[in-house]
Amino acid sequence: MYMEKKKRKLLKNGFQILWRTSKVYCIGILTFSSFCGIIGPLNAIIYQRFLDEILHILQARKGIKYGIIFLILYSLMCLLSYILNLILNYIKQLFSDLLDLRITQFILKKSITFPMETFDNANVYNHINVGITQTTHNCLNLLDSLSESLYAIIKGIGYGIIIARFNCVIVLLSIISSLPVLYISIKTNEYWYSIFFERTEKLRLINYLKMIMIKNENIKEIKLFKVGEKIVDLIKNTFSDFLNNDKRARKKFLLKKITTQSIDEIVTLFIKIAILFFALKGKNSVGTIILFFNSQENMKASLNELLNKISVLHNSILYLESLDAIENEKVEDENGKNSFNNKFHAIEFKNVDFKYPGKEQYALKNVSLKFERGKIYSIVGFNGSGKTTLIKLLLRLYKPTNGVILVDGENIENISLESYYSNISAVFQDFIKYPFSVWENIAVSERNNDSVDKERFESVIQLADIRNMINSFPDKAETLLMKDWTGGSDISQGQWQKIAIARCFYPDSSIAILDEPFSSIDAEAENRIIKRIKEQSKNELVLYVTHRFSSITLADTIIVLKNGEIEEQGDHETLMYNRGTYFTLYKAQYDKSL
Repeated sequence: MYMEKKKRKLLKNGFQILWRTSKVYCIGILTFSSFCGIIGPLNAIIYQRFLDEILHILQARKGIKYGIIFLILYSLMCLLSYILNLILNYIKQLFSDLLDLRITQFILKKSITFPMETFDNANVYNHINVGITQTTHNCLNLLDSLSESLYAIIKGIGYGIIIARFNCVIVLLSIISSLPVLYISIKTNEYWYSIFFERTEKLRLINYLKMIMIKNENIKEIKLFKVGEKIVDLIKNTFSDFLNNDKRARKKFLLKKITTQSIDEIVTLFIKIAILFFALKGKNSVGTIILFFNSQENMKASLNELLNKISVLHNSILYLESLDAIENEKVEDENGKNSFNNKFHAIEFKNVDFKYPGKEQYALKNVSLKFERGKIYSIVGFNGSGKTTLIKLLLRLYKPTNGVILVDGENIENISLESYYSNISAVFQDFIKYPFSVWENIAVSERNNDSVDKERFESVIQLADIRNMINSFPDKAETLLMKDWTGGSDISQGQWQKIAIARCFYPDSSIAILDEPFSSIDAEAENRIIKRIKEQSKNELVLYVTHRFSSITLADTIIVLKNGEIEEQGDHETLMYNRGTYFTLYKAQYDKSL
């Protein structure tokens, strides 16, 4: 009972999606399907009247005037049926494109609002993937199933299957009359193949951007730089261009197909008139005349089609569950209303414990720390010691399980996320490599080109030590990165890290967090970058997580984590003097470099 109720709900939701996408297209598809179904029985009646007229002519030896009239009417109905089906398919194609755009926008925009913990849930992640790859097709199947079922029901028993028998001249004329239709079909297929080939790169780009939006490791950066809307806009604009171009092309081919089919029907009409004359002249039986005028489809075929569409309808409903799950998934809790003070004095962790959703083991235990603005902090420790987890809590990607994080004594949860994210920036270990130009990769938080701060851009490329690299490119900062795309340039992982560092310092933020930002950068460049950060960030709070100690002495305070707890903290000299975990880590790396 519950499953049936759920299926009815999903079916209702599916039709609501179709209706909200375009009422006009929905009504158009159902209306034209109904008309196509009505034509079948009408044609059967006309054909029967035509046969009756032929019998009357044979028996009474009268003229064939009314027989030809019924034959013309029959041919016109066939042409009308063809045109209606062409228009129906035309509407379905337009509606399919529009539906794909609507569902893609909905899922990606919805995913932007999910809290980080949602992406730790494999089930939700599966629903997102199924929703993007399967929902459009199966939503359209709902409408197809409804319209074609309606068509099958109205059509009824259909036409009888007749085998036409005629002489060689008639066969030749039939073939010749079909050539224009065949030619247009070939040209149509060639056109859509060329369009598909031309769009392959753009479609790959769109698919790549879609995957960026839903990959677990990308969510942090998308939230922080608010790049989600930018990507959705890019996808929307690209799809809109496709829709406009496709609409014009489909209209052109629609008119050509109507013209060629009309010619074919006219030729066929004259062929059938000739067949009529030959049949009457040869005193053929009614059965032979029926064989000359073929028409197809019967009640069994309609029934099979109806049953098939019911099966498709049922299958499509199952896929709609993913879209329903996405729609009902909770969004990020925006409970803070206060603005963030970018002139804050300190951010403090007080007795903070944290464990990831669904995990029993604590990633952080009883952490108490104070980070003061205007200072540089380095966080070190063994792998799995909790360094990145500490950063995630500071970024408010997760909430502490116990304890509290304070900004100048105020609970960080009382501060608006939007206000907070406007004043914080970061480099992540798994930073995103956008398939954009150099300047777009750095100024990724800007929605359009006009809002780019050129002076700020020049400052951060100097800080990140990439000015010479950019000047070496043929198109300078306009150069597209990643060789996957035409005209793109490939750069090393270390150069990508420098791009990410520049991206971090491009916004005018009061907090900068760098998680393993120098892992692929040489020690000399690392030292230069750290010194520039120290010089230019005197009014900012800077935290960087590192395994490399080549420039760690430039940090004001070093925090050592071990098994999720604070092991020790202080400046380099103090920690070396204490000969604790930091001393062991530093000495091991120093000995390795000798």
